[in-house]
Amino acid sequence: DKEKSTLNHVVSYRVATKVKIIGAPAYDIELLDQVELDIPDTLEEQEKQAIELDYETLKKIAQRRSTLHPKKRDVPGGKQYVRDPFVSEEAKRRANGRCQLCNKPAPFIKKDGTPYLETHHIDWLVNGGADSVENTAALCPNCHRRMHSLNNEKDIEKLRERNTKSHSDIMSDNIVGKQI
Repeated sequence: DKEKSTLNHVVSYRVATKVKIIGAPAYDIELLDQVELDIPDTLEEQEKQAIELDYETLKKIAQRRSTLHPKKRDVPGGKQYVRDPFVSEEAKRRANGRCQLCNKPAPFIKKDGTPYLETHHIDWLVNGGADSVENTAALCPNCHRRMHSLNNEKDIEKLRERNTKSHSDIMSDNIVGKQI
């Protein structure tokens, strides 16, 4: 199989390596920026930590923690996918307080001073979507419900297109209130 894939691996929560793989053996190993950070064990502690990080550090950690195959956990009534708090927080920060679908400001500000947006997986986890930076968008509650009710192909394409823009492009668009 000649398909290229990337595998992110965290060593002692301190140093990450990026390994490019074709078929079996790795042909290129590249050391990425070192991030000295101990990741807590519980999701609640991880959520708190993610909120406190600066955007550049959060982005690096979220990218490394992205996964094609998120784990499931037992919940009353069945199983639920475990969504990574760093990936979720990165999507919300990338949106800069605006819904990535309707481009309107978040409907309200939470007690901690952050805009209320919800993280949406563009390709749903239940359909094999990844829990990754590239597959998440921050939406207002109305647009999030819209995506889960209608799952309109035009809206999906709009979210994918906006995910390809850089963080600085999104921030400059939001500052001038430009509709993209």
